[in-house]
Order: sequence, then structure tokens, then C-alpha cells
Amino acid sequence: MPSMSSHMVIALKLCDKLNVDKKEFIKGNLLPDLYDDKNKSHFKVKGKKYDIPDIEKAINSLDINDSLYLGYISHLLLDKYYFDEYLLKYDRDLFIDNKIYKDYDVINKKIVNYFNIDSDYLKSILKDFPSDINKKRLKNNIKCLELDIDGKTNILAEKDFIKFLEESSERIEKDFICLKSSY
Repeated sequence: MPSMSSHMVIALKLCDKLNVDKKEFIKGNLLPDLYDDKNKSHFKVKGKKYDIPDIEKAINSLDINDSLYLGYISHLLLDKYYFDEYLLKYDRDLFIDNKIYKDYDVINKKIVNYFNIDSDYLKSILKDFPSDINKKRLKNNIKCLELDIDGKTNILAEKDFIKFLEESSERIEKDFICLKSSY
């Protein structure tokens, strides 16, 4: 999965373009990562190299008219594009040595600053979640918005990753336009 700040970028960019309850949509963009069973919460299937979300199954299982679940689908779409397209340019499994997670720690603050994310606003929204989530994971994800770790990334190139987020937000917006027209 991409970093929490990545999901928040997509949520904030899209909630202004879609007719959604902003707070619920933002929460939905984080919700899949807050459950203990990632295979279930992400509707995982085998992708080109990594497991990816089965978007069709998710759409058929969730109420896409509910802003929370539309945000949930947004999260899954970003994960799918990240794993099945963006990461494929690397010729090794990036999660074996966990270096990519260290990159997330370095790049989070840069993403927050680049996209001018108001972490206090997001923290106020992210206080109210269903009781069946992993609350420790929620707390750790919120902390990621405030990480201010200097250093260089080992894998992710900052400008390239920001470009991926920009393009993904546009692509997911188009996905939602197609989704709404078919339902």
C-alpha cells in the first residue's frame, strides 16, 4: 500500500471534485488499512507481481452511493494502480527488506507540504471510526502525517512519486465518472 499521506492526497483532491460528504469520503480513504485482515478488507487477488484489490468485487460488496464506501473504493483503486503499475518498474520485491517503509517515513512530510495538507483538520476527521477497526493502526497512521524525517529515499523518487499521485487522482476521478454512469 502507498503511504497514508498518499491516500489523504487522493481523498482531498477528489472530495472537492465529487459530490460526496467530505469527512466520510476522507475516512473511507483510510478505512481499508485499519482492519486486521488485509486480504479481506482489500478484496485481494493476484496481480502482475503483487496482490491487488479486486475492484469489481469491492464495488459489488459496498454501497457506492455512501461517501464512506466511495472513499474506500478510492483507496483500493490507488492501491491497485500503485502495485500493478507504479511498482512494476522496479525489478525486485520492494517489501522483502522493508526499505520502502523507510521511504514512506521520509517522503510523508514532503507529500504533506507539497500538497498543503492540513494534518490538524485530517486528525479531527479521523477520530470517529467503526468499532471493529484496529485503533492502534489508526493512531500510527495519523502519526505518519506528522513525521518529519530528513534524509534520502532508498527507492521512491520524490518527484516521480508526486507525479504518480497527481496522475492517479485524475485517473480515479475518471474511474468514478464511469462507475456512476454504469450504476
